[in-house]
Amino acid sequence: MLASLALARRLPAEQVTVNLVHPGMAWTQMTQSMTSETIPAFRLVWPLLRAVQRRRSPEKAGQRVAVVASAPQLSGHTGQYFEAKPTPRRLSAPELDRELQERAWELGAELVAGAPTSCRSGSGRMDSGAGSG
Repeated sequence: MLASLALARRLPAEQVTVNLVHPGMAWTQMTQSMTSETIPAFRLVWPLLRAVQRRRSPEKAGQRVAVVASAPQLSGHTGQYFEAKPTPRRLSAPELDRELQERAWELGAELVAGAPTSCRSGSGRMDSGAGSG
């Protein structure tokens, strides 16, 4: 979230908008692989959480993303966080902290720069960097 908010500040809202959308619970491959040990804080409500997840399809969750991405009334809005409604949620003080956002941005940049793969200039082909010529 923090890095996305830093990105939103870097791009002109008239050209590109950067918003965050929580798609909600959905029964996806990722959620199917979770166990009560994955998120210990939810251990006591785990059966209820699983029941909610099973009732929502990935397509239904994706509708939230589609609405925010295509809603004319949100054109030009950037750096917002949306949940169930196409109305931005108020962000907390830590989420709005520009220093924390910049730290997240820098960490992400370092991780990407140090990744074991890179794109060769002009080839468009991924190179593992392992000296394959």
